[in-house]
Amino acid sequence: MKSNAESVLEESKQNLTEKTNELKAQEKLIEDMSLKIQYLESAISDMKNMKKTHRQTDISLVDLQRKISSDDERIAVLEDEVRHLWDAKRKNNFDIHLLKAKVEEAEEKLEEVTSQVEK
Repeated sequence: MKSNAESVLEESKQNLTEKTNELKAQEKLIEDMSLKIQYLESAISDMKNMKKTHRQTDISLVDLQRKISSDDERIAVLEDEVRHLWDAKRKNNFDIHLLKAKVEEAEEKLEEVTSQVEK
C-alpha cells in the first residue's frame, strides 16, 4: 500500500511540475505578446504622427495622397494585428486561469496523498 501511495505521490509531484512549467510558458508568452502589442501601438501612433506631419509640409498633393493611403493601409493592418494579439492574450489569460486551478487541485491531491503516506 505504501509503495502505491508513494507512486501516486510521485505522479502528483510530476503533474504539478508539468503544470507549473506550462504556466510559466504561458506567462512568458503573454509577456512577449504584451511587448509586441506595445511596439505595434507605438508604431501606429508614430504612423499617425507622420501622417499629420506630411499634411503640414509642402509635398505635392498626389504624393501626399499616396503616402496617406499607404499609411492608412499599414495602420489598418497593424490595428488588426493588435486586435488579434489582444484576443490571443485573453485566451492565454483564460488558459493560465485554468492551469492555476489545476495546479491548486494537484497541490490539494498531493497534500492528501502525502498525508496518507505519512500515516
